[in-house]
Amino acid sequence: MRRLLIGLALVLLLAGGMMLMARRAEPTWSTDSSEALAALERGLAAQMKFYGSDARAGYREALELDPDFVAAKVMLQLHGYGQVDREELVEDLRLADLERLTERERFLVRYVLARHDGDREKADRIVRDYLEDHPDDPYALATCSTQAWEERNWERAESHYRRLLEVDPNWAPAQNHLGYMAMAQGRFAEAEKQFETYQFIAPDQANPHDSMGELLTVLGRYDEAAAALEKALEIKPDFCASYDHLFSLATLAGNGVAYPEIVARSREHCGERMAEVMSCFAELWTDYLRRDFEAPWGEGRDKCMKVYVREAFLLHRLAVITGRQDTALELEQLVAKRVDKGDMEAEMSEGFLLHMKGVRALAGGDFEQAVSYLGKADRLLLYWGQGPAILKMFNQMNLAAALEGAGKQEKAEAVLARVREVNPSFADSYPAIRAEFGG
Repeated sequence: MRRLLIGLALVLLLAGGMMLMARRAEPTWSTDSSEALAALERGLAAQMKFYGSDARAGYREALELDPDFVAAKVMLQLHGYGQVDREELVEDLRLADLERLTERERFLVRYVLARHDGDREKADRIVRDYLEDHPDDPYALATCSTQAWEERNWERAESHYRRLLEVDPNWAPAQNHLGYMAMAQGRFAEAEKQFETYQFIAPDQANPHDSMGELLTVLGRYDEAAAALEKALEIKPDFCASYDHLFSLATLAGNGVAYPEIVARSREHCGERMAEVMSCFAELWTDYLRRDFEAPWGEGRDKCMKVYVREAFLLHRLAVITGRQDTALELEQLVAKRVDKGDMEAEMSEGFLLHMKGVRALAGGDFEQAVSYLGKADRLLLYWGQGPAILKMFNQMNLAAALEGAGKQEKAEAVLARVREVNPSFADSYPAIRAEFGG
């Protein structure tokens, strides 16, 4: 009997081993071209590092080597390929023969099409159904995490990201997003620990250092922030986000003299378009830091107006200060269009728009209305990354000015205390900000 049981156990073990080998042998991505598969995998590896241009180059190469490579089309659709091309990719995916694909590929195609069609309920159902049968698939877990991230369901997002790291400890975006989620909610010590873990796990990648640089900038630890951002650029000189973050760091630190060098470096490594836009931002922020509020409307500055969307809140502020109400309203309408689009940034854009309306009310002396707008903006804006986090604190200082104007000094001081707790040096600029509207 004992010998029979041992023999049966060996048979089961061998059968289990054969099944495991069969599962491992099953292709992850459907292509007959080993070269196309290698290109796709290079793209995926770059995506994990947040090397977007390298990732897209890998996906494009994979598609050139195998024009029917569905996985390459999915990744290009998810991670950008130019709007016209993305529409073409969607039509290709609609016509794809799903039967010849792996289960994961079928899931991704259906999910991408549902998202493209704006059917979030269907997309959610596709993810849930697939996860029920494949609870350890990292792509499904990552997709579910991203959806929760977009919905600001922090508890659900964190749960999925941590489960994802159990399944695949090398899934770097999860490390990054856990840090940003903590940062978004103002849990800065936790965010710093998470980014330290990210740096430890991937010290030779640029993004962990860039993310830490963003956090340290928000916290007013400017020297440490600069070192982290320069480390990112030492690792990958064309990691373009870090030039953008160095620019924001210089702005927050009031160091406008650093702009030309940052622009020149971005031109060398990231191309003329980024340098052109950054040059316009440099002009605008230089005007503001010098308190030259009329300069943006000077001769020869028209060429920059079309690229001010990201800095619309500042141009709007300067328009309000100088009495250009029509320009201010036009800029508000520009941001309102983003809100109406209903994309993943819509809620943040609504906070952006409310901030602008609040500034206009503040300048007009309607302090109660300004408190209403700016207070609502504060609830929508997050300590999310460098730009939005800085805008949130900037909005809070305007809210403090509105509260003072409304005779609510104690509440104004409480709001300022929140800013000072995050970034003391930034809080020191409050008197200048308040004075812009005669405060």
